Amino acid sequence: FPVTIGLLLGISAGLSEYFYGIMGARQDVELFITESWFNKTEKGQTHHRHWHPNSILSGVVYLQSEGDTGRIKFITSQYDTIEYNITEPNLYNSRSWTVQPEVGSMVIFPSNVEHMVEEYHGDTPRISLAFNTFVKGNINTDPLTKLVI
Repeated sequence: FPVTIGLLLGISAGLSEYFYGIMGARQDVELFITESWFNKTEKGQTHHRHWHPNSILSGVVYLQSEGDTGRIKFITSQYDTIEYNITEPNLYNSRSWTVQPEVGSMVIFPSNVEHMVEEYHGDTPRISLAFNTFVKGNINTDPLTKLVI
């Protein structure tokens, strides 16, 4: 699968929206991709539970996929002191949640969030492009926690 300028610009725009818009990072901190790789998932394959150390945000873009199968599952490592009965599960009160891959979609998430890929049942291999990021610049200017990379 060719990596086009449009795909790279889409990834860059999504990362900017997440990092500067959602996370509220200052503009003098630069987020950049440190590595990327293609994944080919065949029928019956899964991917083990893991996270991405030495990275700030990670993501995956789905280039080819088939059917309602092989969801990416996120698992929180944060546990509550008290477990409440939940009336309606959502992203903020669940221990895990899944995202159904769709061709052309991108999922960006904090790299320390554990995740895995459920079994894929499609007859055509799923192809995805995954990536990790890091930061440089004036990460923190507070005198007690100052960090410049």
